[in-house]
This record gives sequence, structure tokens and C-alpha cells, in this order.
Amino acid sequence: MFRLLDLVGRSIRVCCVVVLVAACGAGPAAPPSRAGAHRQRARRVGPLDVHERSALQGEALQSVVQAETFATRCTAEHDEGACNRARELYTEAADTWNALVVGRPGDAEVVEWTVQRAQALLGAGSLAEAAATARQALATSTDAVWRKAAAEVLVRSRELAIEKAELAVRQAPPEPTGEPPAVRPIDLPLAVAYLREARERYLELV
Repeated sequence: MFRLLDLVGRSIRVCCVVVLVAACGAGPAAPPSRAGAHRQRARRVGPLDVHERSALQGEALQSVVQAETFATRCTAEHDEGACNRARELYTEAADTWNALVVGRPGDAEVVEWTVQRAQALLGAGSLAEAAATARQALATSTDAVWRKAAAEVLVRSRELAIEKAELAVRQAPPEPTGEPPAVRPIDLPLAVAYLREARERYLELV
């Protein structure tokens, strides 16, 4: 359900949430996280010193590790409480990564934090926000590894959005219209169009 990627000596946790979302649905929105003092300071003041930067990174990774534990229980035991707790912890991780981005906008690791935020939002079931964050990383990063990671999140969020939408499958082509009668092309559903775009972005990077 989860895998750890080693990226040039750095590691990120990639949230593969297919089973979690399928088992429990997106669920209710997670309540506001109880942000630590470092995260609160990042929001109030902005710039973070090196110690606060390290503390925030530790908070985010700890939230992800704990979320993975609950997500595994959610999948194995179909435990709704574990599903909800996993989403809450992923939301806390996303919130913390965002505090880092806001607190140190010129940091060399901003793109990495942005991608990890997108991954955590995916784990939380915040699919639209995960997609938007992944697109932001794709637009600003020149690092091939992190761009690929962002593209993976973008594709997965679009796929899960389609699963949630439960789109009806057309069983027959549209009726011919006009003179002479002809079958006119129909527009793709928006969710499908988004997925096609996401897959095209991903294929450009692999």
C-alpha cells in the first residue's frame, strides 16, 4: 500500500491510497490539525530558522509514519476509525509541509516539500488540492525525479476522482443529427479530460 522511494540520498513517502479510498471513501473532511508551536510560528511570522526548519520536517515525517500505520489497519481490518485517523494525520503532514513552503520560500528544498505535501493530500483524500499542488510542483521544478513524483500524484488523484464520480458508461453512440444525418463528436467528461492531460504529462517524463 505504501512504498518508500530513495531519491539521491533523500527519502520521501509516496502515498498509494487506492485501497484506503475504496474501502472507506473520501470520508468527512479532517478536523483542523493541532499544529505544533513551530508550525504556528511559520504561519504567523513566515521566515524560519534552521532549527525550526528541522523541527517541522520531523513533525511532517512523523505524521506520515503514523498515518501509514493507521492506513494499513484501515485496509486490513476495514476499521473506519483507523481510516479517519489516517486521513487526519495525512492532513497534518500536508499542513506542516505547507508551513515549510511558506516559512522558507527560497529554500532549495521547496519543490521537495511541495511534492510531499501533494502526496500527503492524496493520502488524506483531498484529491483536488493534491492535483493542484502537484501541478504547482510540475510548473516550478526542473528536477526530473521530483517532477516524476509530482506527475504520479497528479495521475493518481485524477484516477481516484473518476472512481469517486462513478461516471456512467455510454452504451451506444449519440443519435445522428443534421442533414445529412451524422453522429457528432461529444465532449469528454471533465474528469476524464483531466485524467488524459495528467497521463500525457506523466508520459512526457518517463
